[in-house]
Amino acid sequence: TSLDQFESIRFSEVVTKNRKRWFKTERGWVSESDVRAPTPTEPPPEVQPDERWIDVEIDQQVVTAYRGATPLFTALASTGKGTGKSERATPKGAHRIWVKLRTTDMDNLENEYAGRYYAIEEVPWVLFFKKGYGLHGTFWHRRFGRRQSHGCVNLTPRAAERFFHWASPRLPAGWSAVIPTQYDPGTLVRVR
Repeated sequence: TSLDQFESIRFSEVVTKNRKRWFKTERGWVSESDVRAPTPTEPPPEVQPDERWIDVEIDQQVVTAYRGATPLFTALASTGKGTGKSERATPKGAHRIWVKLRTTDMDNLENEYAGRYYAIEEVPWVLFFKKGYGLHGTFWHRRFGRRQSHGCVNLTPRAAERFFHWASPRLPAGWSAVIPTQYDPGTLVRVR
């Protein structure tokens, strides 16, 4: 089945054979080329023992919510098509959410060097973590699990909403945007 057809599966065992991971499911063994699964990881040093944080794993194209060292939930993602320091690469490293927006318009129309322009209104559930890079809901493609974006971390609208409400700072009822404070800091987002 292609990655355009999403299905959540449970696996009971993982083995590595010839540098490739295999997952044992109810239906049998499945190759890592047919699924996306997070790679277990330790919290970054900036995270307190029980703090919430988000792990963006570019190789697997997944995003995982953690509390301390415990993974809570995972979603497929589409990160930037660029590599290294390219403008279209998702910036690696540890960043903190600096603003949450229920919706925002996104475009690159002011970039005179853009090879292709885009303008999308009312992008939902936006968590900006470094300048104009963020996690957000995406309704204009279904290529989750593959690099697709201009640098942001694309999630299904449903997954983006879950991360949005889970991450800090908390958005007060009736508000459409919020920035972190010293009492309610932005959730750490690590891109690796």
